[in-house]
Amino acid sequence: MSRSTAIDLAALRRRARAAVLAAAVAAVAVTVGGLAGSPAQAQDSAAASNEVSGTCKTFRTAFATGANTIWTTTPSYTPVEDATVSFRMKRRGCVIVRFSATASSVLEGNLLMRAVFDGKKLMAPGVILLTSNDDLFYGTHSMEFVLTNVKPGKHTVSIEWNPNDPNKAVSLGPRMTSVWYSK
Repeated sequence: MSRSTAIDLAALRRRARAAVLAAAVAAVAVTVGGLAGSPAQAQDSAAASNEVSGTCKTFRTAFATGANTIWTTTPSYTPVEDATVSFRMKRRGCVIVRFSATASSVLEGNLLMRAVFDGKKLMAPGVILLTSNDDLFYGTHSMEFVLTNVKPGKHTVSIEWNPNDPNKAVSLGPRMTSVWYSK
C-alpha cells in the first residue's frame, strides 16, 4: 500500500467516526424530544442515560448481518435474529452501535427498538420508535446508540424489538448491526 493510500484511508476513518458520533448525538436529541410523553418509553429510557455527549475514540469494529425477512407479534422486547454482536475491549472506553434495516409495520403498528449491553443495560438514547403506520412498505431505517465508560472485557450488544401490540405484526428485512469500540 502506498503512503498516499494510507493517508487517505486514515482520513476516511476519521470522517466516518465523526459522522457516526454526529448521528448518535442527533439520534439522542430526536429521541429525547420525541418519546418523552409515553410512560412505557419513559420507563425504558430511564434505564439508559439518554443525555450523553462527549468524544469517543473507537479503533475496532465488529458486526452481524441478517438477510432473511423476520416477523414478530410478541408484545415484549425480544432479540432481533442475527443482530447480536460480541467483542472484547482491552481498555476502558466507549461503544457506538449502528443498526440499519428495512422495516415495516402493518395495521398501523408501532415498532420499538433498543440496544441492550451485556444483557441488562440500555444504551443511550434508550428506546427508539423505528416505524409507525408506515405508508412505505419496507422503508430503510438506521439508528445509533452509545454507551460511555465501558470496562475492559468481553461484551455483547443485542438489538431488541417490540411491536408494542400483539395484534399488529412488524417485520425486518435485510439488517446490519455494527459496533465500534475502543481497543
